[in-house]
Amino acid sequence: MSDQTERRLRDALHAAPLPDAPETLRRTLYELPDRAAAQAPANRRSWAPGLAAAAVVLVAVVGVAGLLGIGRTPPGPAAPSSPPEPPASVRVLDAGELAAEIAAQRAGGLAPETVVTSVGVDASRTPEPLVRECDPQGSCTVIGVLNGLDDSDGTVTIRTDDRLVPPATGPDDLSGPIALRLAGTAPIELLGHVDLAGATRMVSVPELLAATETAAAGRIVAVDGWLVGVNGFPSCGPASDPPLVPPFECPSNRALLTREPVKPVVAEGNGISEHAPTDAVQVQWGAYGQFAQNPANDGTNDEPRRGVYLVRMTVVDTESCPACRGWLMVGRLDTAPTAEPETPAEPSAVRLQSAQELAALLASDRAAWVGKPVFIDGEIDPGTAIDCAPDATPCALGTLTGTSERIIATGYTASLLLADTNYPIQGAMALVVRESGLEYLGWLGWSDPLGYETTVEDLMDLASKPRGPMVTTVKGWLVAGLPTPCPAPPDRLGEDTPFAQCPLAWLTRDEVQPVTEAGGVITVVEPEVGVRVQYGAYGAFASDPGTEPATGLPSPRYGTYVVRLVTDTRKGDADTGTKGWQVVGRLDPDPELGPPDDPGPAPTTEPAPTSPSAEPSPAATVRPRPSGAPDGSGPADRFETATLDAAGRKLTIGFVGGKPYRAGDPCSTAYEGWAQVAGDTLYAAVIDVTPSPPDGATPPSCDAIGYGRTVTVALPEPFTGFRVEDLAGYVHFLRAPDHLAVLPALLDGWQLTTQGDVGESPTGRWVRTWTRSGVTDAGPGRLDLYQAFGGPADVTGGEDTSTVTVNGAGATLYRHAPTGELVLVWSLGGDGLALAANEADFTEAELVRLAEGVVPGP
Repeated sequence: MSDQTERRLRDALHAAPLPDAPETLRRTLYELPDRAAAQAPANRRSWAPGLAAAAVVLVAVVGVAGLLGIGRTPPGPAAPSSPPEPPASVRVLDAGELAAEIAAQRAGGLAPETVVTSVGVDASRTPEPLVRECDPQGSCTVIGVLNGLDDSDGTVTIRTDDRLVPPATGPDDLSGPIALRLAGTAPIELLGHVDLAGATRMVSVPELLAATETAAAGRIVAVDGWLVGVNGFPSCGPASDPPLVPPFECPSNRALLTREPVKPVVAEGNGISEHAPTDAVQVQWGAYGQFAQNPANDGTNDEPRRGVYLVRMTVVDTESCPACRGWLMVGRLDTAPTAEPETPAEPSAVRLQSAQELAALLASDRAAWVGKPVFIDGEIDPGTAIDCAPDATPCALGTLTGTSERIIATGYTASLLLADTNYPIQGAMALVVRESGLEYLGWLGWSDPLGYETTVEDLMDLASKPRGPMVTTVKGWLVAGLPTPCPAPPDRLGEDTPFAQCPLAWLTRDEVQPVTEAGGVITVVEPEVGVRVQYGAYGAFASDPGTEPATGLPSPRYGTYVVRLVTDTRKGDADTGTKGWQVVGRLDPDPELGPPDDPGPAPTTEPAPTSPSAEPSPAATVRPRPSGAPDGSGPADRFETATLDAAGRKLTIGFVGGKPYRAGDPCSTAYEGWAQVAGDTLYAAVIDVTPSPPDGATPPSCDAIGYGRTVTVALPEPFTGFRVEDLAGYVHFLRAPDHLAVLPALLDGWQLTTQGDVGESPTGRWVRTWTRSGVTDAGPGRLDLYQAFGGPADVTGGEDTSTVTVNGAGATLYRHAPTGELVLVWSLGGDGLALAANEADFTEAELVRLAEGVVPGP
């Protein structure tokens, strides 16, 4: 069913009284578009799906289905689907591999993932709080801790919802292998015990179908098959009492697992019919949108997607579903072969940071970020606004955990939050930097494969969206109508929203001018593909807002805009009121068309080092390049950052370069990345691939402005090393390198809190930070150890310097009297080392003794 048809159906259900329909069916159909949002807390990651049973929305974790939508792709040729043969076995993580995956998720910026591990759950350990917030929505109950992990990293929960049959949690069920869902900082969710079949460790679709009558309740099976949704019918039928649970709740629209790619919905005359293979396995409605990689639709059917899927046997015996047995899809293993699109989707413009990274960034230059949106994966404690009226001045929400940043919200934002919740606000969220704190905008909606980004077409489908405040980003054109006089509304919401009758503003897919003027008559035509936004959005967020010379009308402005789902609470509460989109920010430079005409230097995405100063190292030593490396005419001198995804297959390089490329702009620059493994080192470079100007063209005079840019390079095989070297000769570390120096035991209360790469080094530098409280703010209670491998530490401190002796050799001690900072620099076995501390924690003599206790690493 197309999204246009779906929207019309929704409008009809809300507008028509349906007097001839049975009361139960009429009530069910009327409530379907809104039930999905009724219990979704205000701090989730994913969108709820569209027109379907509300139980599926809340239980099946259908985050990606709602954002991408079913049937959003225009009709066209089917995408090629010829993946390689599946792997010989399911990848089962051991304790070390599982700990690494959890750490990668905790670091932020990754899509949620499903893993299978041999590590079991210790049910005797149930750390508080026992009830926690799930991702993407609902509540989870603690059932134990993963063996070998501590409470903070290894606490395991199960989803608790009366519309979902939970996995079994007996002693045998909690032993490995088990399937887990990992999602950022959210609780680890147990999906169930996994029965691995024989040497292949997975079953075929016919084998799965044959096991339906005998499989143990609550057990998970890995199956290699093709997943396709069935969405040809407008409803799930009359509501049952008691309600059916997934996967039984929507028989006419349940997804299918098949052994061959099929498209079961067939158009016949003015109608449609379903021709599903007899050996297909039915799973729950919405499974395709949630678990298919790169979901797409040809206008009638979903494009089949092959994968290794995890399904759990669900058994119920109720009056409405006697002796029901069926398979509930709970995950997809990303090691499975899948049909990749010909052109991979661009990464989201959102850069997700940890709370500590954001605090360090703001400490370096807060003024440069005031008024700009930032995105973090963190927690606001307590995250509740009390007695805050919609038109009130900003209300206190709490503190960003791990920092001293105070979090506020407008009274209107606070009115959209759940009034009664036991959870802090946590997960991926959007904030705006203010001079004295951070303003909460809402929780981020996740989309696969677009990341925290969606399309204007999807914004139009308001009925499928959960309750706000939900934030996402979208590329589009922002335009406003004329500022015609409007009567003041009798009751205001406290801030500019899209619910005013005039003047009007829109966010559109195409460059259109909705307002025309002829002979003194003004005509407004609602854009065909666009959404209403607040009138003030154009003046506040459009890049270089202005008017068209011929008409005086506001000119459409393209950009990547940050938008928030809001509700007109004058006509209902945050669940039942009219929904709309409010522009709350703009991201520059735009990934496609570049920044506005004069944006100024792009703020750095790395925190500038506070005292002590990690100074740039001397010029890099020229080293032989690996065979196949590009020549020196194209690569940038060096890059700033290098990061690797959890699978070790995608290298992202951050650098300062020219304005993002736009055809026809001679001052813009296009780049590509290059990478190659040689021994234990990953060599990489950023290459200028800007098309040459026409022969005889006069070079333009361009502003000397540096822009923060990134490129991503796909690697043919996972890189397991830790060293990356750019072709200018500078070294970066992707993870903790070998042979780190060993610091002697500190007094009780100190803990290793953070560690990471220090750039601009020809040999590679690494810094580790110990704190007393877990807060990494500069000052007392923090100790840093810098290590340069085979070169000087290149770290300095305050203006007071003295020469001291460490292990009989000369060393330099810096002191900054106003702050009490101490920096001791020395060498050990050819490596430069530096300790940065505060005299509130260590005297100069104690710092020297601490340095003398440092020994070379193994």
